[in-house]
Amino acid sequence: MVRFVENSGESTETAIIILDAQNPMLGIRAEYEYLAAKYGVQHRDWRLVSQALIQREDKLYDRMQVGFPNGEEIVLFFDITDLYKPKPS
Repeated sequence: MVRFVENSGESTETAIIILDAQNPMLGIRAEYEYLAAKYGVQHRDWRLVSQALIQREDKLYDRMQVGFPNGEEIVLFFDITDLYKPKPS
């Protein structure tokens, strides 16, 4: 089961950490589930404006820019390093 370490997500230093996903696709899906739980239904309550993979030192991050119907936009960072670590068989 995917777990989150809840941080503000406002920067790579305070990124929301995704842990225990069995593969990268499940981890990426967990990001969208996190956004839906926090902001509501995608395409109604929020939309993804952009998404980018960022590497800093030995860590990987997803930078997700989210827009809202009122025109406001925010950027959230997810630490996805754990998604790409070898998993025990």
